[in-house]
Amino acid sequence: MQQSAQLSTSTVHCLENRPSLVSDQNVVLSSDALFTHHEVVFIMHHGERYSLRRTRNDKLILTK
Repeated sequence: MQQSAQLSTSTVHCLENRPSLVSDQNVVLSSDALFTHHEVVFIMHHGERYSLRRTRNDKLILTK
């Protein structure tokens, strides 16, 4: 539970400090902002937990 709270705080921090790159209703987030302190970011989507991982080859993998 404690790790989830830290990730949520980091995510909120990234969202609050992002540059204004909003076009219409789309938001662009830099992967560098998401992975500042972690190699894995957890995303809750419709009650399901997903992990977004950055690989050694700088690719992204989303898994359920």
